[in-house]
Amino acid sequence: MSKASRLTAVSAALLLLAAFLRFPSLTSAAVRDAMDFAARRLIPALFPAMAAASLLLRLGRGRAPKFVSKILRLPREGAGALLLGWAAGFPAGAAAAAALKRDGILKSRDAERLAAVSSAPSPAFFIAALGGMWNCPAFGCFLFALHALTMLLLCRAFFRGEGGSRRPACEPRSCAPASAPKAESFFPALSRAVSDAGTACVSVAASVVFFRALCAVLSRLFPALSPLFLLTFEFSAATAHGASLGGAGGALFSGFAVGFSGLAVLAQIARPLSEANLSARPALAARLICGAVFSLGSAAFFLLHPLAPAAPAHVLSDAARFAPRRGLLPGAVMLAVSLAAAILSSGSRKTQK
Repeated sequence: MSKASRLTAVSAALLLLAAFLRFPSLTSAAVRDAMDFAARRLIPALFPAMAAASLLLRLGRGRAPKFVSKILRLPREGAGALLLGWAAGFPAGAAAAAALKRDGILKSRDAERLAAVSSAPSPAFFIAALGGMWNCPAFGCFLFALHALTMLLLCRAFFRGEGGSRRPACEPRSCAPASAPKAESFFPALSRAVSDAGTACVSVAASVVFFRALCAVLSRLFPALSPLFLLTFEFSAATAHGASLGGAGGALFSGFAVGFSGLAVLAQIARPLSEANLSARPALAARLICGAVFSLGSAAFFLLHPLAPAAPAHVLSDAARFAPRRGLLPGAVMLAVSLAAAILSSGSRKTQK
């Protein structure tokens, strides 16, 4: 990490700590809201599908049929990882792509692209969470079908070779000899699948809690930018906010939120990729494309089938939603103090060296 990047990271961390300490009650309220959302909607929608998909992979059924491999222009293991990512949701596809790169089945470039097209919200989120927010499961089904079509087109654009015809050669010094995933016996596979799904759900829920708290604090400091913070950081809160708005604008807002998925999801995707020395840039590009496609598709769906959202969703605490504008000055002061502290700490480290 360069000196400028380190200074920026330290400044952001100090600013974040100062903001959380400046608004402790607001942060606590946002955390409670996020934990309630995770317990009531997120984990019930994600956990069963993630456990079943992980069990399927551990039982040695991670290879997709040949016709699916040819359609997707991927090796059979890569096509299986893509289907796993679509079934289990974030970040299962990226983790599977990183594993295929480590095993020598995919090159780095192909693994990065596979992670981009296999990273998606789970069908359970589309139908249960999104459909529940808008009181229309058909809306969630439509967006899931649109997502599958978009990812299929991206997949065929990324991978122009003949899928499943042969495995790519392993890169020098990057992986062990290629081998097909070994099947496990049922009960050990079931135990590990449930454990992996639980760990993944806790990680996803923790990410949601953190970024919702961040959105709440930033919304207090900069009230006019609250919708932008929701779209940028945490897509479940942004989706709920779009449902609370209602109308074609709310549908467009929710559609872009689900398509882009926010920095919380991108951080989850980047973690397994970075451990395998892979870049998350293709995943970011794919999420931006999905955001644009989903926003247009959601608006078109609303025009053809007007939606009546369920009861307004509780996105952030009341204190965050009705934020006073006098918080702008403390925010600017905290930013200046944090930057000064980061510069001083950087200078002290240089002196010690």
